Amino acid sequence: MKASAEGIYDSLIKDEFWIALTNGFADFLKGVENVSDSLGGLKGVLAVIASLITKAFSAKVANNLRDFAYNINVFRGTAAQDANALRAEAAQRATGILRGSSLASERGYGEILSQTTEKQALLNQRVAEMSDH
Repeated sequence: MKASAEGIYDSLIKDEFWIALTNGFADFLKGVENVSDSLGGLKGVLAVIASLITKAFSAKVANNLRDFAYNINVFRGTAAQDANALRAEAAQRATGILRGSSLASERGYGEILSQTTEKQALLNQRVAEMSDH
């Protein structure tokens, strides 16, 4: 047992092991230096890292920004008002589109959609009135 421990100790203490390890680490660092220099130094490295992060997380960043804007509206108390304004605008646009559409003459679809958007506009108005009180 003592001989095995001495053998392990001798193999770890040998200069060749540490020289090979430090030479390998030095070669690795030289490679990092060469890559850094080829990218234009720290600015180039940061630009590459930023572009990789953007490519990997762009969808999440966009979603988080949208959620952040929504949360600001919630804290300000304007989220419901903004949603109602968007619904009203959509109803107005749909009504305007239907008035000039060929759907109006096809099997009553236009009339049904027109009535639906009018009802939605009335609902939006009632919600706005209720939220004012």
